[in-house]
Amino acid sequence: MEYGLIALAIVAVVDGLGSKLNSKFGSISASLK
Repeated sequence: MEYGLIALAIVAVVDGLGSKLNSKFGSISASLK
């Protein structure tokens, strides 16, 4: 159970960071165009 909770926490953090990075890269690519 503990490993499952840790895995969920890691996935949630990575998913949050991924969405932030995607928005940053999206704005950068838009400014380059």
